[in-house]
Amino acid sequence: MLMLLKYDFRRNRDRILRVFAITLLVQVGLWIFAGETGIWRFGEKTSEGMFIGNIITYLIAGIILQIYNVRTYDHNLRSYHRRLLPVNPVLSVLSPLLLGWILLLGVVVMAGLHLGLYIMFHSADFLPVNFWTLSFGSMLQMLWVAGYLMILLMLSITVARSVRIKGQVWIGIAIFFILNNGISYIKQQLFSNSFSGLENTLQFHMVEGKITPDFYTNSGSIINLGPAVFEVITAVLLLYVTVLLVKKRVES
Repeated sequence: MLMLLKYDFRRNRDRILRVFAITLLVQVGLWIFAGETGIWRFGEKTSEGMFIGNIITYLIAGIILQIYNVRTYDHNLRSYHRRLLPVNPVLSVLSPLLLGWILLLGVVVMAGLHLGLYIMFHSADFLPVNFWTLSFGSMLQMLWVAGYLMILLMLSITVARSVRIKGQVWIGIAIFFILNNGISYIKQQLFSNSFSGLENTLQFHMVEGKITPDFYTNSGSIINLGPAVFEVITAVLLLYVTVLLVKKRVES
């Protein structure tokens, strides 16, 4: 597993490092442009505006890193030399999934250090009282969502590459949307609601001309047990099918 992780990381090492370097430069640029009190928004300076810009930058960095990860999996699946390696198909599937989580954790650590420096030199007054609790829960939830989407993408790519006809890219895209929408529809029919914390974690409201962050204050858990168990079972089944297809492709 570690050898596969090193191989996949080295393949995109320069690109990955560039993403982190550019993200750092963008954050420094935002800080320089914003000054001590924040960027200009709605005609007045607000530190919350800079905070939103920071979040968007980190989200974009995470998405780009996952795109690199998906492309690496697709390349390994098509590579004849990779199929000659005596590697368990299970590890071939789990390696990009684990690498994707590691890269996202790298972005989270970078964002956490950035927030710590901001609080140290400025203030944490704009953060709500329950920021840390919901942020930790939402971080775990977003990591899970990213992993779940990665599993769907890997299965879609594997199925598309197993079909020996033209238009494999479009076939993979179609399979992904069919699987994603189909599973979402089934989950919606089985449960009245899905995860409730992610879409309600960060909410900014205008109060007396200022942007005031407010957090979801539901007394229940930010993760609903029923949909969570359903997604875990679905993810295991999707991984199982992906491993079978990869094994069949290696043996062919």
